[in-house]
Parts: sequence; C-alpha cells; structure tokens
Amino acid sequence: NATLMVYALLVHAEPEDWQQLHDHFSALLSKTDVQCLTKWIETLLKIKEGIRLPLFNHILPVLKTFSKSEIDELLKQVLIIVKNNNKINLPEYLIYALLKLRLSPPKKRAQINSIFKIQTELEYLFSAFIYAAHVDEQQRKKQYQQMMQQLAIKNPSSTRMDKFDPVMVHSALLQIARLTPLLQKTIIQTMTDSVLWDEKVTIEEYELVRTVCDY
Repeated sequence: NATLMVYALLVHAEPEDWQQLHDHFSALLSKTDVQCLTKWIETLLKIKEGIRLPLFNHILPVLKTFSKSEIDELLKQVLIIVKNNNKINLPEYLIYALLKLRLSPPKKRAQINSIFKIQTELEYLFSAFIYAAHVDEQQRKKQYQQMMQQLAIKNPSSTRMDKFDPVMVHSALLQIARLTPLLQKTIIQTMTDSVLWDEKVTIEEYELVRTVCDY
C-alpha cells in the first residue's frame, strides 16, 4: 500500500512523533493497516535516513495512479501528520513538497529572470536549510548571511521560522524552478557551497539540494 509507505516515511523523518501519531493512525486506518504500518515503521527505523528518497521514488508510480480525490485526501493527511508536533522538520516538508509536485503538477508559467523577484521565498527556504544544518544560533546567522551575500542580496530579512510550513516550502521551490537555468545553477551552487562550508553533509542538506534539482 503506497499510502502506508508515505506515512511510514514521514514517521522515519520524525521518529519521536510515532507514539503520538499511533492514535491518529488508529482512528484513520483499519486495524490490519495499522498493524502493517507498524511493522513497516519498525523496519524503516533500523535503516539510515538516506533510504527515504529512493523509497519515495519507488512508490511514486503507484501514487500516480491515484484518483484526484485520493490524492487530495493523501495530501490532507500528510499535512496533518507534518504539522502534528508544531516543529520544523525539513525532511517531512520535502516529502509533502515532492508529493505535491509529482501528483499535482503546476501549470507552466513564465520564467523569472531575477533572483531579487523571489527574495522572500529564498529567505524562507535558506533559513530552513540553515536551521536543519546547524544547532548553534550564531552559526546559523553567520551561514545565512554568507548565503545571502553570495547571491548579492543586501539586508535580507530575519525570517521567522515559526511561520514556516510545508506549503511554503513547495511554493518557494516552485518559484526557484521558474528561474532561468543560469540563475537556478547559481542557487544550487550557493546551496552546495553552504553544505561544504563546515565539511559535513547532513541528510537534510542533501535532501533539500536534491529536491531543488528535481523541481
């Protein structure tokens, strides 16, 4: 069941939520499905984070056969799960964004020829990117400023992360996808440089860069 695998991937992205979400799934699913989901989650939690995107791509062909009503219900439930703990969890947000992109493809729109036209979206997305990569607040601020300087964005806003949500991630990624190829390359290079800044690559950083490329 592809839907159950999506739920399992979300729990894998935020294992601390499993006990709390168990009640939600018990009310949402049949007893058999809950048992199946529990087994999948127990198995997945033994595997490293790098499994998420390959598994997502594996079930994507099945998800694409869903009717519009089934897709809408899946996206609705994914949002409920992601917002369950009121915490920012970039891997969960990216799962929602990829589902939205692949199952509800956006209409083609005109290209954007300036980074400054999507400055707000970049500020939010890069803030989440830094938030996921660093624990130290001063390190986050320093790295954020460096990314903005690399893009020649002066006086960037200090984004309030409590207003960040999965829908905003998807919207920001769609705007980046509308940039001209050269500007997209600049964004990806900036993110890559940020990843290599501390000589450590987290799974959250990898998944975001990969998702930007997918858009």
